[in-house]
Amino acid sequence: MKSKYEEISQWGAKWLGNSAWQSHTADEVSAGKLVNGYIRFLDKIAGIGLAQLAKSGDAIDIGCGAGFITRAFKTRGLSIVGSEYDASIVAFARSMQPDIEFHESDLSSFVDLDRYALIFTREVYLFTRVNDFDRQREVLSNLIASLRPGGILLLAASEQSKPDCLDFARAIEFFRGDPRVARVTDIYLEPVFKHLRSFVFGSISYRCLMLILAPYVAIQKFRRKWAPSLLVAFIRSE
Repeated sequence: MKSKYEEISQWGAKWLGNSAWQSHTADEVSAGKLVNGYIRFLDKIAGIGLAQLAKSGDAIDIGCGAGFITRAFKTRGLSIVGSEYDASIVAFARSMQPDIEFHESDLSSFVDLDRYALIFTREVYLFTRVNDFDRQREVLSNLIASLRPGGILLLAASEQSKPDCLDFARAIEFFRGDPRVARVTDIYLEPVFKHLRSFVFGSISYRCLMLILAPYVAIQKFRRKWAPSLLVAFIRSE
C-alpha cells in the first residue's frame, strides 16, 4: 500500500515531469534561491534580519523533504534541524544531507513549547490538500506555542487545490486576534521573493511589483499552470 507521501509525490511527478522526490521538495539550486527570498521576506516584510534570527535560537524545517532548504538555511548561519512524518522520508533526507540532523515528527500533533526562534514549513499536505480549518487552526496554534517569545512561524503553501487547502485569509484574521501573536503579515507570493527579491524593500514596493506582474499572473492562472506558494509569517509576542 502506498504512503500518502508516495501518492502526492507521484502525482506531482506526473504534473511537473520530474522525479517523484523533486515534485515534493526543492532541489539544491531552487532551495538556494528560495531561502535567499525567505531571508529578504523576513527582513523587509516581517522585520527581522538573519543575524538577529540566528542569535535568537534554534530553527526547524517541518516537512523538509530532501532537506535542501534546511541545508540552505544552515549554510546562511541558522542552527536548524529538519523533520518529516515518515521514517522512510527521514532516512532519505539523511542520505541526501548526512551532516544535518533530521527527526521523525507528525505536523498534525507537533508541539514543543517555547523552543524555536524560527519554524518553517513549506507545501505540506495538511495545508495544501486538506479542507479542515478547525484542524489547521489547531496545528497553527501548536506551532505558535512552539515559538520562543519574538519567534517567527514562516508558512509557505500553495492554494492550487482551493478550496481543499488552508484558508489563508481566515487564518490571518483568527490569529491577529490571538494574544500570543504580536503580528501576522499579509499574504505574499513566494515567486516574487525567489526571483525579484532585490526589488522588494517593503510592502509598498512589493505591491508595485504585483501591479506590474498582474497580467502575467492572470494568464498563468487562466492556463492552470500557476501554483505558486503563498507566504505568511506569524510573529509571537515578546
